[in-house]
Amino acid sequence: LHDALPISAEVAADSGYIAMCSARLAEVHEATRNFRLSEDDIHVALSHEPDPGLRALLLVQLLRVQLAKGASKAADRTFADARELAINNKLNAVYLDLHLMLSNHYWRGDRNCKLNALKGYSVAMMKSIELGADAYGDVFGRVLRYLLRFPSRALFVSLMPELDAWLTKELPGSKEVIPFATWPIRIAERLAPFARQPKRLATELRRLFRSEERRVGKECR
Repeated sequence: LHDALPISAEVAADSGYIAMCSARLAEVHEATRNFRLSEDDIHVALSHEPDPGLRALLLVQLLRVQLAKGASKAADRTFADARELAINNKLNAVYLDLHLMLSNHYWRGDRNCKLNALKGYSVAMMKSIELGADAYGDVFGRVLRYLLRFPSRALFVSLMPELDAWLTKELPGSKEVIPFATWPIRIAERLAPFARQPKRLATELRRLFRSEERRVGKECR
């Protein structure tokens, strides 16, 4: 199967078909955790795909495979290439997916990795602020859900000063935006003790949002 699809596509001399077949085959190999063959298939697809939007999706796929494979240096290069492509072509969804995917990966690592994860989540949140309420709400939910998969309130407390210092340095003159960029992280910090108690978590989440609504309402008067 691995040899048949690309060969038949090449006979058809159709680059789009080659790219599509190779990408689908990469998914099959990824699902069976044959990451080497999956990565090879994606490179074949990239060599035949000229469309920036489709190339960006292939790079997202490649990043996911390289992270699963543990190829950190290759993953860093792929992230940089995909990010540049997304920025140059205004592929906002790809930009967000890249940062969230890499941040999710880092969040499973050691303390330094977790700090990098929080930086990446904050960058995604900043971008979502530019894109509007729907994007902000979507990214907020995705960040919060993943942070609560590996909760530690003490860790959040220890990392937040470093994150705030980094954001202040990276975003001079944007101090008023930082709380919005870090809001899901701060919510996760407060909900961490209840992460393994679904009913209590839902109750505390509703309580927190009601509290935030009241606070914002007072500030807007």
